Amino acid sequence: MIHVTIFPTSLSVRGHAGYNPGNDIVCAAVSALVQTFEASAREFTTDEIISSLEDGDAVISWPRAPTKELSLLIDSLYLGLCMMAESYPNNVSVSSTR
Repeated sequence: MIHVTIFPTSLSVRGHAGYNPGNDIVCAAVSALVQTFEASAREFTTDEIISSLEDGDAVISWPRAPTKELSLLIDSLYLGLCMMAESYPNNVSVSSTR
């Protein structure tokens, strides 16, 4: 299962979906959302972004309170991930302490 946690100044994505090994559309979708968030945060905000993206383990952080632009991207990521968790509850869990 993929576990996503969004904190006030970071997010953590851990695990594998286990939906269909070798052709895992759930893992691919979550990866696309997280990688797009990371690239968009770097490209479209002035926030400092620190990231470590590994297979089955991603941590993205911003050391200061997020700007309005970054907050919108975080909200968008959260929405997309919650939609994935709703569609695939056995494969994705999302929590937020924001």
